[in-house]
Amino acid sequence: MATYYSSAYRGAQAVATEPSEGVVNVVGKLTLPAGKAPATGDVLKLARIPQGVYITMFRIFNSDWGTSVPCKIGLATQDDDAIHATYALGTSTLTTGATIRNDETAGTSTNTTAFATDLAVVSTSGGDDLQATLGTVSIGTAASYLTFHVQYVDLNCPDAGTVAYDWNGLSSLVAGTST
Repeated sequence: MATYYSSAYRGAQAVATEPSEGVVNVVGKLTLPAGKAPATGDVLKLARIPQGVYITMFRIFNSDWGTSVPCKIGLATQDDDAIHATYALGTSTLTTGATIRNDETAGTSTNTTAFATDLAVVSTSGGDDLQATLGTVSIGTAASYLTFHVQYVDLNCPDAGTVAYDWNGLSSLVAGTST
């Protein structure tokens, strides 16, 4: 069993696409070293998730990691298989990706599914690690890699969720008249 770390886990954490509204996107890549194949029990540390955020979406693009490489994806402490209980890294999704959404009944696309369980706001003091833990690996492929995108709403942001709409620079919660 080994632990591998993504670029997002080791480096810069997040890029906010709507910083005033608290929507944050994290994109990272994890590549196993040359000559190293995935093994049963390996842990893939993807990103550090702060306390007080609500994960809305997880997207993954992965190479073929081997014959049978199941993994569970979730938060290390809070719920380690909330995003997906048995994601198959053994099936490449490099061209289509796989999107998994929180609090959704089911996707209408063959590439979109719902989280395994409705993942609540991150409550772990100091935050939690977004990770994947490999199940029983039959035959792994060395130097396998994945790219992921996780999106969350930062409820710690002062303006998170306070703007209902924005038209011509004035929000619905700002006194004044839009012209």
